[in-house]
Amino acid sequence: MNNKMMYTAVFEPASHGGFDARIEEVPEVTAQGPKIAVIKKDLLAKLAAHQKIAAEKIALRISVRVEINF
Repeated sequence: MNNKMMYTAVFEPASHGGFDARIEEVPEVTAQGPKIAVIKKDLLAKLAAHQKIAAEKIALRISVRVEINF
């Protein structure tokens, strides 16, 4: 049985290169950097501290949003 709390990590390409990211359900939890894997760890730690729960009790769903011009 999975008893983790699910959150959505939203990644968007940044103008400076790399990505800007936030937790959709808790938008004040943000991070940025060159690689999704590194940012994911940072977001997880910040979210755990913000929510005052252990990082092991959090699951992140990853969403990468890009602009497509037709």
